[in-house]
Amino acid sequence: MDIRQQVQHEALRLGFDTIRVARWDAVLDQQPRLLKWLGHGFAGDMAYLDRRPADRCNPRSLLPDCNSVICLALGYYIPDEDWPRPGRAMVSRYAWGDDYHEVLKEKLKALGDSISVLSPGHSWKPTVDTSPVLEKAFAAASGLGWQGKHSLVINPELGSYFFIGLLLTSLKLEPDTALRDGCSGCKACLDVCPTGALVAPRVLAANKCVSYLTTECKEPPPPGTDLKGWLYGCDLCQQACPYNEAPRPANEPRFAARDGIRDLGARELLEMDEEQFAQRFSGTVIKRRKLWRMQEQARRMVEAGARVDG
Repeated sequence: MDIRQQVQHEALRLGFDTIRVARWDAVLDQQPRLLKWLGHGFAGDMAYLDRRPADRCNPRSLLPDCNSVICLALGYYIPDEDWPRPGRAMVSRYAWGDDYHEVLKEKLKALGDSISVLSPGHSWKPTVDTSPVLEKAFAAASGLGWQGKHSLVINPELGSYFFIGLLLTSLKLEPDTALRDGCSGCKACLDVCPTGALVAPRVLAANKCVSYLTTECKEPPPPGTDLKGWLYGCDLCQQACPYNEAPRPANEPRFAARDGIRDLGARELLEMDEEQFAQRFSGTVIKRRKLWRMQEQARRMVEAGARVDG
């Protein structure tokens, strides 16, 4: 078994669903596209995306001797109904369980340590979506999936309900081939977006996206914005995608829905204090969102008469 096969075997043993490899320079040509996207103001107030944009296309800015980018998928789809009962505010599937940053970092570190045993002296660096690397672009270049028209990466078996983790490595591994675009003439995701954030196929104006407005935006959503009952994130474009009709269920138990998250009520949230908020959402991505910001969203929902009982 060669080193490439050993790495793949170890990744699957650690629970990753799929592993592919891209060359270190696979997305250097994405810089003009990134600069154009930033120039349109689509990043909103995520100013960090505008810092050293060229580095986001070049993994050697993080690991100078990087030769390969190992791209890994970890599915998070739990085959439960989206919402347990009517009248509850909605939380995106990716936020139902434990914070994926911590789960992925743990697995990526374990994989890096394992490769160091197989190839002593190699250098490596794990990255999740908090690092300045274009994860989706590398995932598409490696054949982990293709970039769907909703801008997320689609895998034939996992749909788009999966997290992407990258392991930058000095190893020279044989790269995989990119997959063909499987979206064809479908535009279901474009049609369902309530704010017109998908301004073109594969072009997301994040500053208009309900998910951005409810998770990343530092200011309250613009007056009159209809969040469609979403309190944290938004899955509408994913729910509309044919590849998400029956994706492979997650094999990571930490992504199972926690009690009190999937069925969160807006009025319930308005009654929380800081201690209750911290206790309820400890160890989840929702904890990263400030209570006062979520309460502002919940208050708007209640005032608008949205179906957010509780």
